[in-house]
Amino acid sequence: MTSKSTEAQERVIPVEFTERMASLFLICIDGLRSQIPNDEPLNLELDKLSQVINKVVSCNKLTDLGREIEAHFKGKTLENEFHETENQATKSIVLVMANALKEVLTDIGSFDQTLDQCIDDISDATDLKEITAIKDRIFLAVKKSKSKTQAIKKDLETSQSAVLRLSKKLEQSQSRAVVDSLTKILNRSAYDMRIGQVVQDFQKTKNPACLIVCDVDHFRIFNDTHGHSAGDKVLCSTASTMKNSIGDSDQIFRYGGEEFVVLLYGVSVEKGVKVAEKIRSEVKRDFFVHKDKELKVTISVGVAFLQEGDTATSVFERADKAAYEAKRKGRDRVEVSPAMGIYPR
Repeated sequence: MTSKSTEAQERVIPVEFTERMASLFLICIDGLRSQIPNDEPLNLELDKLSQVINKVVSCNKLTDLGREIEAHFKGKTLENEFHETENQATKSIVLVMANALKEVLTDIGSFDQTLDQCIDDISDATDLKEITAIKDRIFLAVKKSKSKTQAIKKDLETSQSAVLRLSKKLEQSQSRAVVDSLTKILNRSAYDMRIGQVVQDFQKTKNPACLIVCDVDHFRIFNDTHGHSAGDKVLCSTASTMKNSIGDSDQIFRYGGEEFVVLLYGVSVEKGVKVAEKIRSEVKRDFFVHKDKELKVTISVGVAFLQEGDTATSVFERADKAAYEAKRKGRDRVEVSPAMGIYPR
């Protein structure tokens, strides 16, 4: 019996090892494919290799190393997507500048045509009344052209400033990661870059946007009672739950410490508050295990919607004050910032 049992174990161990190695290999393949365009030959070859491995070996076991590799590639993908979004924003601003220049040149052409016509009319004029009328047409054309040129010049200067600011931020971001190393979501640097563009877009298009600030309740207790490793698990678990509670087009950032920020795009007030409440309830419903103990987490949530005249600082301050108000009223709740960000005592 003992001999047969030993032989069985010798047959099982290599199979488990093979499955684990195959799983790691597949994770690496998927990760590499995520960094390569779909139509690249290498991507297609890696896809074929992945299919072959899946047919030959059962790959159901994900090790801690596998999770780390997977998280690394997800972080790189998120970072690439973020940079692409910002690059597209820069392109759109440059396009506005190009269209403005085109409008200037078109206006100049129209002005030249008006002057040519006036010159021809002066040659044919027979009395002072006709000449005076032509003079008035010239002055009117000059006035219109000057007014339009000044407006376009202002738009160009605004666009140029926006391009310079965004380009500078993008250059800075190339030398530092925009993904938080612990939670694998976008970090404060990414938020600072994104919020400026969101505010600028809102002032132009009035497309609604919502900023949600979430603060983990009693976070210090987790660190003091269970150690910093438990605190790290709280942050990772909370970030993951929050990310799964928002839409694909929305974004979540680790603002700092135990504070997170969520940006929702194109949502009504009712929808924004509903998402905020969903985030709060999902975090409360979730739990994680630390040293055989089931630990629960709650968050205090503040919500603010972009308004006319808002800046990146003002909208964050209103959402942050709302989150503080949620804590003051007992935590584990959602508070919405009023229009002026003033709360009754």
